[in-house]
Amino acid sequence: MSPPTWFFPGTDPPYAEDAEPRPLSRYGDTKRRGEMAVLAASPENLVLRVPLLYGLAAGIGQCPFLLSTLRALTSPTPWPMDDAIVKCPTWTGDVAAAVLFLLERGGGGIFHCRAPDRQSRYALTAMVADVLGLSMASVIRREASPEGDAKRPRDAFLGMDRLLARGFSEPLLLAMRLDRLKPEILRA
Repeated sequence: MSPPTWFFPGTDPPYAEDAEPRPLSRYGDTKRRGEMAVLAASPENLVLRVPLLYGLAAGIGQCPFLLSTLRALTSPTPWPMDDAIVKCPTWTGDVAAAVLFLLERGGGGIFHCRAPDRQSRYALTAMVADVLGLSMASVIRREASPEGDAKRPRDAFLGMDRLLARGFSEPLLLAMRLDRLKPEILRA
């Protein structure tokens, strides 16, 4: 699985499965080369591109998205949160379901799997706060990425037409998934 945010420039989303990747960094270029090698080895091989992932199977300590969000919301000191780069957090259970779905149907190529949410980390943090009943008092909106960060696209939202056309259901919105996971998150 490849994080698509390194493949596309973020200027014309959503990106279809057949959109020409234009990596912004060496990291993205090496990911793209890996995809090309997988696809060249056999027409039956699959590449599944996914965005920012979150899940609880390994515990919240192994889920950087939720862990950092909860740390920001409960921090005793101000916590800057990016409001410039668009993210699309996708539950690992949905990705696992997509993998099984594709394997059962056979055939190869590139597919995308992502949840429908498309917001900045700041907006996503506000959503998590709302669902979990936490305060945003410690979270400070940061309008631009700090200097020194790796070059990243503003919005690398993926289209997932190929997967949906095969009959896969679009994943739940983040707020709906978090509401279902709320007891487990609050226990952590």
